Parts: sequence; structure tokens; C-alpha cells
Amino acid sequence: MLPGASVSRSLQDRDLLLLLHKIHPEDSSKGYTPAYEFLMFREHDLELLGHLSIRIGDNQNLRNWDGHIGFAVLENHRGHAYALRACKLVIPILKHHKIDPVFITCDPINWASRKTIENLGAKFIEIVDIPEWHESYFLGNRQKCRYQWNLG
Repeated sequence: MLPGASVSRSLQDRDLLLLLHKIHPEDSSKGYTPAYEFLMFREHDLELLGHLSIRIGDNQNLRNWDGHIGFAVLENHRGHAYALRACKLVIPILKHHKIDPVFITCDPINWASRKTIENLGAKFIEIVDIPEWHESYFLGNRQKCRYQWNLG
């Protein structure tokens, strides 16, 4: 567990089940903060739907390029608001770690993610260039949309 963490191994909303899959340690050499990785499942048949990560802490990487939350839904399960619901399920964890505001980023052409983030109530801040030294740059990404989600 992360220091001071009290994370349930599972979170549920109707048919959506989040199971804690991995806890990633900090890697300050890469600017990575500790993180929780959850797998998304459909509850009744345990079909894998995707994943969601929560990155704990606050640094330039999180605020500008990586975001506090990252998610992906498998293509054949998109369109059911699983990512939106998963983000809402982890609000208690974000609050426990005093992460407010929450920064979420996505690729500018990822309209589905942008819609999900906006449906959370997050506000678009700007599109930023990814620096050449950032890992995402090596994967071919050049820009990120930055959003700020105030939990209140």
C-alpha cells in the first residue's frame, strides 16, 4: 500500500466493478509518482472492460502531460460510460490523498476521452506541447489537452 493509503481492493457501481490490480512505486528519476492501477470488469460475467490509473502526488508531469487519472476502455466496450463511472468511483481515493484539483489529460484528437472528461465536470484549460524528453513524446504523442476537475 502507498503510505497513508486506505484503498479498497474493489469498487462497484451497478454492473461496473473496479479491482485493484497493481500499486506502482514512485520513480523520481522519470518523474513518476506512486500510482494505483485498477482493472474495469463487468460484474455479472467478469468481462474485462478496460483500466483506470490514479497517480498520487503533484508535479509538473501530472499537471501538464500525465494527469492524475488515466483510463482506457477496450474498443468493443466503448459507449457505456464505463470510464466516466470509474472516475466517479475513485473520488474517495482522490480525496483521501488530498488531490483536488485533479488534472486529467488526453490527446487532442481523442474526442471520446475529451467528452468523458467534460462530462465529469472538468474544465478545459489548454492544449500543451509535450517536451522532447517526455516518455509520451517517444511514443509519437506531441500534444495533450489539459483539464482541471475540482472535486470540492
